[in-house]
Order: sequence, then structure tokens, then C-alpha cells
Amino acid sequence: MAVNKVINTKATSHGALRNTLEYDLRDEKTKDGYVEITGPYTAQTINYEDVYREWINEKQLWGKDSGRMYAHNMISFHKDEEVTPQDVLNIGKEFAERFFSGYQSVISVHQDRDHLHCHIVTNSVSYIDGKKLHQTKRDLQAQKDFTNSLCKDRGLSVNRKGFHFDGTPVQAGHLSAWSKDKYNLIRNSSSKSHLVQCATALIDVVPSATSREGFIAAMKEMGWDVQWTDNRKHIIFQNEQGQKIRDSNIEKTFSIALNKEYLLEVFRKNKEQILSSVDTKKDMPSKSQTRTRVSVREKIAEKKDTLNHFRFDDKFHTTLIDTTKEKFVENHGLMRWAESENLKRVGSIWCRLSELNLIVDSVRSKRIQELEEQVSQNKKALKDTEDEIKCLYDIMHHAEIYQNNMIFHNTVNTSGGRFRDQYEKKHEEELRIFKSAKRWLENNGVDPSSLNIQELSLRYNELSAIKDTLKDAYILSNKEYKDLVNMDKSMRDFFDPPTQRLSFILKEFDKSR
Repeated sequence: MAVNKVINTKATSHGALRNTLEYDLRDEKTKDGYVEITGPYTAQTINYEDVYREWINEKQLWGKDSGRMYAHNMISFHKDEEVTPQDVLNIGKEFAERFFSGYQSVISVHQDRDHLHCHIVTNSVSYIDGKKLHQTKRDLQAQKDFTNSLCKDRGLSVNRKGFHFDGTPVQAGHLSAWSKDKYNLIRNSSSKSHLVQCATALIDVVPSATSREGFIAAMKEMGWDVQWTDNRKHIIFQNEQGQKIRDSNIEKTFSIALNKEYLLEVFRKNKEQILSSVDTKKDMPSKSQTRTRVSVREKIAEKKDTLNHFRFDDKFHTTLIDTTKEKFVENHGLMRWAESENLKRVGSIWCRLSELNLIVDSVRSKRIQELEEQVSQNKKALKDTEDEIKCLYDIMHHAEIYQNNMIFHNTVNTSGGRFRDQYEKKHEEELRIFKSAKRWLENNGVDPSSLNIQELSLRYNELSAIKDTLKDAYILSNKEYKDLVNMDKSMRDFFDPPTQRLSFILKEFDKSR
């Protein structure tokens, strides 16, 4: 499970940039030397002084040596996650290539704590067009989603909202619509008003409630009667002293969502989480903390092996640098660096295609077509399973309502006279809900009397497991398809270059003669 954070510090001075690079590249933190750098870099070794000097030169070249100096991201993993430093480095490299393409970045894996984490420091000025790096809230969310997908692709655990690393639900008391500040304000409020007391009770009840009936019963135990009827717009809360509060009053006071539609949606999600966590493993194997000393010679050999062996999921080596832009044509040094880098990348692609026996264009095209069909089939199977799960959930939902309110229906049918009329009037809403659930089940071809909630739950969990398997298959086939398409395009672009790039290659060839 990886957590992606943006480290927001005052990054508007040369000193801040220098200090950050020095911290991230300290020997005691990067113990085994898992460090990479992207973009133009001329020094023989990666050290903070050379990186700092070259980044400042890049800023000055574009006349943008002011304002924000760098961006700083950190991707950290749980201490029990089965992940290696090389895996963390690869994830950091792919992350940097995805979000900071065209910018110089340093990726360093820190091993000085009980959990692995990598820092990604990025120069704020692009070496291609001189544009300043700018990130929005939408970009930050995309970064978190992309990090989760990287973990999923590698078989690592994925960060799920509302769950701990071991799969257990987060303790009740974290209502998603309430900010941390609002939560603390309510919890720690010195005011003893009935409004604050009601909000505090809601904090304890809402995150664990799975139905309207359960919510009402739980609030009753907390000392609050709940008046929730379909013919009234608002929910009314009343304490033992007779003081009443509307849901809209709590919403306005604490700026939170608390209407009927919102609560029903929260109850539905709470129920889904409980059902999905039934088969979750509780005991996760602990990662071994033993470390073996590796000689310098072995490190060098391992690094060479890593560089020579192309990874299928390494997008950095499957995408050529686009040299058709004006800045490349105008900047001879930048074009020279890009051509050298592209040669390395196409060499890696060639090696990988050779391993897969896909060097021949016709064979490669046939494999791409097969993968495209496989992706389409996996996607359809996944959608059909998701539709079946949704249908089953609706049946379970109405079946539970039907069974929970059956007692009111049976009591009315077995009683008579004046008592029956009083009881029917008192439990009018429960009886109406019962009839509505029964009608829904019958209209959808389900016999309410023969329903077994336990069997439905087992089938639901079975379908969820099938969905996860199908989803994994779809992700893997889609990734293989996209990577192969990307490699095919890069090979064709390299051997059939655009006019601007071809002109540069011919000039270089003439000079060499």
C-alpha cells in the first residue's frame, strides 16, 4: 500500500533547493544507492552539488531563476508491504515519467526507516520549452490514482479509503464528508449545547450504520429520538429534554452533509464495506527485516544487469523523446542529447522485442490485434460481473428490509379489533416499507418467502472474488497491449523519422565524414 504525498514547503530560494537535494541524496538514507535522475545530466555521478548546479544553469538558460524552484513528492510504503528497493525505484521512475516528462527529476529510495519510501524532487523549469511546472488539485488526485494503479500492476496492496493495511475497517468516527478540523471542533468543543451533543452522537453513529432502521436505533441508544418520514423533507432529532434539531441546522452550523439522500448513500457504502471485508485476510506476513551486506562489485554488476535488462512495464524506455518541437531544432546540444537518448531507448525496445520474438512487423501487428481482442473480452466479462453484483446487491437490500419489517406485518395479521387499528396506525411507516420491499422483489421475479440472506451474502462474496480476478486479467492484458503498441510506434518513428529530425541526422552524418 503506497501513500503519495506532496511536500509543500517554502521552495522559492536557491538554498531551499540545495538543502532538499542534499537531504534526499544523503548516503545514510540511500544506503544501497537506489538513485536515478531523468533529463539532461552531464556529471559522472549523482550528487547534490552537481544536480543543483545543472538545475540552476537550466533555469538561467530560460531566464526563469525565480519563484518556485522545485516540486517535491514522496511515495511511501507500509512496513509490512512485500516490496523491494528496486520496485520502489521503478515506481518512482514511472511516476516521474508520467507526471514530470520534460522536467529534470531526481528519484531516491530511502532505506533509513522501517518502511521504504522514495523522494521525487523535480526542477520547476522544463528543459524542453522552459515552461514552469504547475499542479492543480485535480493533478494531485490523478497522482494518487496513478500510484494505486502502479501498485495494483505489481501485485502490491492498494490503498483503500476506510481500511487499514491489513484489510480491517477504520474505526468508526471518521465521517468522510467532515474535515478533520470540523471533527476536532465538534469533539473538543467546550460548549455543552444540545446542538454540539447531537453532532457528537452523529459522529459515533453514522460511520457504522448500515440501514435507516439501524441508524434510528443507534441514535435512540445515544439519547436521541429520530423522526424520519417520507412525507417530511427534514430529519428531526429530539433529546430526552424535548429539545429538537433539524438536520439542516446541523448542516449549516458545521458545514457538513446530513440530508436523507446522503445518509442513505453512506449506509449503502458501509454495508458494501462490511460485505467485502468478510473474506479479507486478517493476518498478513511480516516483511523480513534482515539485511545482507552486498559488496561494491556485486552492486555494480547488479546495476549493469538492471540497465541491460529491459522491463516490459518501463514506460521510460518504451517512449521516444519527441524532437519535432522548435526548441530541439534551435538547440543543437539538446537535440544531440535527445538523439543519443532515443538510440538507447530504441536499443532497449529492440532487445525486449527480440526476447518476445516480435521483431518482425507482421508478427508484432498480429500480436497487437490478439491483445486488443483479449482486452475487449476481459472488459465485457468484467462489466457483466459488475452488473450481476449490482443486481444481487439490490435484491439483498430489499430482502433485508422485507425481513426486518416482517414482524410488524405478522403482528397486524394475527391481532384484531381495536388493538390492531392502534398498532397499524403506530407502525404505519414500517408496514409501508415492508409492502414496498415485497412489491419490489415480486416485480423483479423474486419470491420473498424463499429468500436466504446468508446464501445471498455468500454468492455476493463469490462474485466479488470473480470480479477481482477479472479485473486483474483486464489490467494485465490492457497494460501489455498498450506497452506493445507504444513500442511498435516508437520503433516506426525511429526508423521513419519526421523531417526535422531527419535533417538533423543527415547534418550529423555529414559532419562525421
